[in-house]
Amino acid sequence: MLILRTFILFFIKEKRSIYINRFSFFSKVLAVFVNIGFYWFAAKAYSPSTQLIEKNQINLFEFILTGEIILALTLDSITYYSEHLKQILREGVFEVLLTSRKKLWISLSLLTKSSLVHSLLLYMINAGVVFFLISESISFIGVAKFLLLQIISFPCFLGLGLMSAALLVIFKRGSGVIGTFVGLIGISSGVYFPTSFLPSFVEKINMVSPFYWFIKESRLLIFNNTTDINYLLILVISAIIGLISFLLSILIFDLSLKYYKRAKNPFILGT
Repeated sequence: MLILRTFILFFIKEKRSIYINRFSFFSKVLAVFVNIGFYWFAAKAYSPSTQLIEKNQINLFEFILTGEIILALTLDSITYYSEHLKQILREGVFEVLLTSRKKLWISLSLLTKSSLVHSLLLYMINAGVVFFLISESISFIGVAKFLLLQIISFPCFLGLGLMSAALLVIFKRGSGVIGTFVGLIGISSGVYFPTSFLPSFVEKINMVSPFYWFIKESRLLIFNNTTDINYLLILVISAIIGLISFLLSILIFDLSLKYYKRAKNPFILGT
């Protein structure tokens, strides 16, 4: 119950900071349509119809929109951890939370999840518009399978987010590096264009990148281009990786706090 009450308090606080007036939500919804319009005209400037994934004839517009939908919440789950850690530092309560009986990673996780709940509403609007626009090309059963895969994969990306917060604790800086890393993920993993156009060394890195495989397999699901056996295998692998990733991230974050207590160097935010 205490965790639930804490989550609700964080949710209300987050709501007040995100929606500062009655027009804030509508401006965010407008931004969704502006982005989609931009992708439409950008895609029209290139080849109108290219086979971008196996056995499916989809255009660049569909390719970009599905990439955005696939990775939107996962990238948020990574960046929110470090953002909320910086917020705790700015408010001057970091040292207080270190001495609290509640683990700091729990507080960060609750803050991150409260932010993700707010992001989820815009995500649903964005996804609804996207899937309506490309409804003739996609499989709605495939979309349902993709959403289940996203839920099961979330612990993996939450774990990566907590690891990024641990790096911020250890090095006392690096929020800009984390943002750059997230941007590179979008470019190198195939969100906006096929990775076959990238240098060969990037292709080799992608072979071990969870982002690349998550995007690739999610697209195959949305366009109904995978078998049930492969899908079940992906779910099992994603669940195992997610569990290991999140448990490992807790261990790494706790170790980073122990390092911080020994080093006692000040944080330098914004770099």
